[in-house]
Amino acid sequence: MSRTLICFGAPYYEADLIYNAAFITCPDNTVKIYKKIHICGYEHQIFSKGRKPLILNTEYGKIGFGICYDTIRYPELIRYYCYKGVNLYVNLSAVTEDAQCDACYLKRVIEYHVLSNGIYIASSNVCGIQNGDKFSGGSCVAGPVRKTEKPIHYYCNEELSQEPGIFTAEIKPEENLRMIFDGNRFSPIPDFDMNLYYSWYQER
Repeated sequence: MSRTLICFGAPYYEADLIYNAAFITCPDNTVKIYKKIHICGYEHQIFSKGRKPLILNTEYGKIGFGICYDTIRYPELIRYYCYKGVNLYVNLSAVTEDAQCDACYLKRVIEYHVLSNGIYIASSNVCGIQNGDKFSGGSCVAGPVRKTEKPIHYYCNEELSQEPGIFTAEIKPEENLRMIFDGNRFSPIPDFDMNLYYSWYQER
Protein backbone atom coordinates (compact mmCIF):
# COMPACT_ATOMS: atom_id res chain seq x y z
CA MET A 1 0.00 0.00 0.00
CA SER A 2 1.26 3.47 -0.89
CA ARG A 3 2.16 5.70 2.08
CA THR A 4 1.83 8.85 0.01
CA LEU A 5 -0.68 11.61 0.66
CA ILE A 6 -1.44 13.87 -2.30
CA CYS A 7 -3.03 17.29 -1.84
CA PHE A 8 -4.38 19.45 -4.65
CA GLY A 9 -6.82 22.30 -5.04
CA ALA A 10 -10.05 22.28 -7.08
CA PRO A 11 -13.68 23.45 -6.86
CA TYR A 12 -15.94 21.16 -4.83
CA TYR A 13 -19.66 20.94 -5.49
CA GLU A 14 -22.03 19.96 -2.66
CA ALA A 15 -25.76 20.55 -2.25
CA ASP A 16 -25.87 23.15 -5.05
CA LEU A 17 -22.99 25.07 -3.46
CA ILE A 18 -19.43 25.52 -4.73
CA TYR A 19 -16.41 25.58 -2.43
CA ASN A 20 -12.78 26.45 -3.00
CA ALA A 21 -11.34 23.20 -1.71
CA ALA A 22 -8.28 21.11 -1.05
CA PHE A 23 -8.58 17.40 -1.86
CA ILE A 24 -6.30 15.00 0.00
CA THR A 25 -5.93 11.45 -1.27
CA CYS A 26 -4.90 9.14 1.58
CA PRO A 27 -3.02 5.81 1.70
CA ASP A 28 -6.23 3.99 2.70
CA ASN A 29 -7.81 5.01 -0.63
CA THR A 30 -10.07 7.62 0.97
CA VAL A 31 -10.30 11.27 -0.06
CA LYS A 32 -10.59 14.05 2.53
CA ILE A 33 -11.82 17.51 1.60
CA TYR A 34 -11.01 20.83 3.22
CA LYS A 35 -13.36 23.68 2.27
CA LYS A 36 -11.75 27.12 2.39
CA ILE A 37 -13.13 28.96 5.40
CA HIS A 38 -12.03 32.52 4.60
CA ILE A 39 -12.84 33.49 1.02
CA CYS A 40 -11.46 36.65 -0.48
CA GLY A 41 -12.68 39.40 -2.83
CA TYR A 42 -14.30 38.18 -6.02
CA GLU A 43 -14.44 34.64 -4.60
CA HIS A 44 -17.64 35.72 -2.83
CA GLN A 45 -19.31 35.76 -6.26
CA ILE A 46 -18.48 32.10 -6.80
CA PHE A 47 -17.77 30.18 -3.63
CA SER A 48 -19.50 29.47 -0.35
CA LYS A 49 -17.57 29.53 2.92
CA GLY A 50 -16.38 26.37 4.57
CA ARG A 51 -17.04 26.04 8.29
CA LYS A 52 -14.63 23.46 9.67
CA PRO A 53 -10.85 23.03 9.89
CA LEU A 54 -9.45 19.69 8.75
CA ILE A 55 -6.96 17.66 10.79
CA LEU A 56 -5.63 14.36 9.46
CA ASN A 57 -4.13 11.86 11.87
CA THR A 58 -1.36 10.16 9.92
CA GLU A 59 1.58 7.91 10.69
CA TYR A 60 3.73 11.04 10.39
CA GLY A 61 1.71 13.04 12.91
CA LYS A 62 -1.22 15.44 12.65
CA ILE A 63 -1.55 17.57 9.51
CA GLY A 64 -3.74 20.65 9.09
CA PHE A 65 -4.82 22.44 5.91
CA GLY A 66 -5.57 25.94 4.69
CA ILE A 67 -5.95 27.81 1.41
CA CYS A 68 -4.32 31.15 0.60
CA TYR A 69 -6.41 33.82 2.41
CA ASP A 70 -6.84 31.40 5.34
CA THR A 71 -3.08 31.54 5.79
CA ILE A 72 -2.39 35.14 4.82
CA ARG A 73 -4.89 37.00 6.98
CA TYR A 74 -6.15 34.62 9.68
CA PRO A 75 -3.47 33.54 12.17
CA GLU A 76 -6.24 32.09 14.36
CA LEU A 77 -6.60 29.10 12.05
CA ILE A 78 -2.98 27.97 12.29
CA ARG A 79 -2.94 28.67 16.02
CA TYR A 80 -6.01 26.47 16.41
CA TYR A 81 -4.29 23.68 14.52
CA CYS A 82 -1.19 24.01 16.68
CA TYR A 83 -3.29 23.98 19.85
CA LYS A 84 -4.79 20.71 18.65
CA GLY A 85 -1.35 19.14 18.20
CA VAL A 86 -0.76 19.72 14.49
CA ASN A 87 2.94 19.95 13.59
CA LEU A 88 2.61 20.26 9.79
CA TYR A 89 0.38 22.80 8.07
CA VAL A 90 -0.24 22.54 4.32
CA ASN A 91 -1.06 25.75 2.45
CA LEU A 92 -2.31 25.98 -1.13
CA SER A 93 -2.23 29.47 -2.61
CA ALA A 94 -2.43 31.61 -5.73
CA VAL A 95 -0.75 34.86 -4.68
CA THR A 96 -0.15 37.33 -7.50
CA GLU A 97 2.37 40.12 -7.80
CA ASP A 98 0.39 43.36 -7.79
CA ALA A 99 0.16 46.64 -5.88
CA GLN A 100 -0.47 44.82 -2.60
CA CYS A 101 1.79 41.79 -3.01
CA ASP A 102 5.36 41.22 -4.08
CA ALA A 103 7.67 38.24 -4.36
CA CYS A 104 8.39 38.34 -0.62
CA TYR A 105 4.78 38.69 0.53
CA LEU A 106 4.05 35.01 1.10
CA LYS A 107 7.56 34.54 2.51
CA ARG A 108 6.83 37.01 5.30
CA VAL A 109 3.53 35.31 6.08
CA ILE A 110 5.09 31.84 6.29
CA GLU A 111 7.97 33.01 8.44
CA TYR A 112 5.58 34.73 10.84
CA HIS A 113 3.58 31.55 11.39
CA VAL A 114 6.70 29.43 11.85
CA LEU A 115 8.21 31.89 14.31
CA SER A 116 5.05 32.42 16.35
CA ASN A 117 3.87 28.81 16.50
CA GLY A 118 6.91 26.58 16.01
CA ILE A 119 5.27 24.62 13.19
CA TYR A 120 6.33 23.18 9.85
CA ILE A 121 4.61 24.74 6.82
CA ALA A 122 4.50 23.18 3.36
CA SER A 123 3.32 25.93 1.03
CA SER A 124 2.55 25.65 -2.68
CA ASN A 125 1.97 28.79 -4.72
CA VAL A 126 1.11 29.24 -8.39
CA CYS A 127 3.86 30.65 -10.62
CA GLY A 128 3.98 32.06 -14.12
CA ILE A 129 1.43 34.19 -15.97
CA GLN A 130 -2.22 33.21 -16.29
CA ASN A 131 -4.90 35.42 -17.85
CA GLY A 132 -2.56 38.38 -17.59
CA ASP A 133 -1.82 37.92 -13.88
CA LYS A 134 1.72 37.17 -12.73
CA PHE A 135 1.91 34.72 -9.83
CA SER A 136 4.83 34.90 -7.45
CA GLY A 137 5.68 31.21 -6.97
CA GLY A 138 7.94 30.58 -4.01
CA SER A 139 6.68 27.13 -3.02
CA CYS A 140 8.66 25.82 -0.05
CA VAL A 141 8.80 23.85 3.17
CA ALA A 142 9.81 25.88 6.21
CA GLY A 143 10.00 25.25 9.92
CA PRO A 144 12.17 25.38 13.01
CA VAL A 145 15.23 23.29 13.72
CA ARG A 146 14.44 21.68 17.03
CA LYS A 147 17.91 20.44 18.00
CA THR A 148 19.60 23.81 17.59
CA GLU A 149 16.51 25.88 18.49
CA LYS A 150 16.95 27.76 15.23
CA PRO A 151 13.59 29.54 14.83
CA ILE A 152 13.19 29.13 11.08
CA HIS A 153 14.83 27.09 8.34
CA TYR A 154 13.95 26.45 4.69
CA TYR A 155 14.03 22.72 4.05
CA CYS A 156 13.66 23.25 0.30
CA ASN A 157 13.67 26.12 -2.22
CA GLU A 158 15.34 28.57 0.15
CA GLU A 159 15.71 31.06 -2.71
CA LEU A 160 11.92 30.89 -3.28
CA SER A 161 12.24 30.33 -7.01
CA GLN A 162 9.45 31.66 -9.20
CA GLU A 163 10.05 28.95 -11.79
CA PRO A 164 7.83 25.86 -12.06
CA GLY A 165 9.28 22.71 -10.57
CA ILE A 166 9.02 19.98 -7.99
CA PHE A 167 10.59 20.58 -4.59
CA THR A 168 11.24 17.86 -2.04
CA ALA A 169 12.20 18.01 1.63
CA GLU A 170 12.67 15.61 4.51
CA ILE A 171 11.17 16.65 7.84
CA LYS A 172 9.95 14.89 10.96
CA PRO A 173 6.51 16.35 11.68
CA GLU A 174 6.03 14.03 14.66
CA GLU A 175 8.67 16.01 16.57
CA ASN A 176 7.33 17.88 19.57
CA LEU A 177 7.34 21.49 18.41
CA ARG A 178 4.64 22.73 20.78
CA MET A 179 6.78 25.57 22.03
CA ILE A 180 4.01 27.78 23.44
CA PHE A 181 1.34 25.18 24.11
CA ASP A 182 3.12 23.05 26.70
CA GLY A 183 5.13 23.98 29.72
CA ASN A 184 8.83 24.63 29.29
CA ARG A 185 11.99 24.34 31.33
CA PHE A 186 11.18 27.55 33.17
CA SER A 187 7.51 26.90 34.01
CA PRO A 188 5.01 24.04 33.76
CA ILE A 189 2.31 26.56 32.79
CA PRO A 190 1.87 26.93 29.00
CA ASP A 191 2.51 30.37 27.53
CA PHE A 192 -0.69 30.16 25.45
CA ASP A 193 -3.92 30.50 27.43
CA MET A 194 -6.97 29.93 25.25
CA ASN A 195 -9.40 30.73 28.09
CA LEU A 196 -7.87 34.16 28.53
CA TYR A 197 -8.53 35.13 24.92
CA TYR A 198 -11.97 33.54 25.03
CA SER A 199 -12.89 35.72 28.00
CA TRP A 200 -11.90 38.84 26.06
CA TYR A 201 -14.11 37.88 23.11
CA GLN A 202 -17.05 37.48 25.50
CA GLU A 203 -16.80 41.06 26.70
CA ARG A 204 -19.45 43.47 25.43
